[in-house]
Amino acid sequence: MRRNLFVSYLSSLLCVVGLLTACTDLDEKQPDNLIPESKMAAVLTDIHLAEARVSRLGLGSLDSSTLVYKRLEKQIFQKHKVDTSAYSKSYQYYSASPSREFGPSSRRYVCWLSEAASRRDWM
Repeated sequence: MRRNLFVSYLSSLLCVVGLLTACTDLDEKQPDNLIPESKMAAVLTDIHLAEARVSRLGLGSLDSSTLVYKRLEKQIFQKHKVDTSAYSKSYQYYSASPSREFGPSSRRYVCWLSEAASRRDWM
């Protein structure tokens, strides 16, 4: 039950982010601190795996899940030497026009996720 609550919360959050980024100007200029596509794909892969890891923990409350996820997210940003501002701006920029700007890297992202799932690195 609580796991389903976390998954529905996460899904709702992703939908809201998707709607907000879909309503942005498509002629948006590149941010100064734009994360390169290959690095962004690696960061997104690690974030997705962290989300899966947290959802599999089966923590008792949404607050606990959020705390664990935020800690993992901070470690991911440190690992890739990315700050939250650069990540947020890059995510918005790439999401505004995914087919044009993030095409090859999104395929790389899916490949990395598939490889990690087959090795079960995310558990």
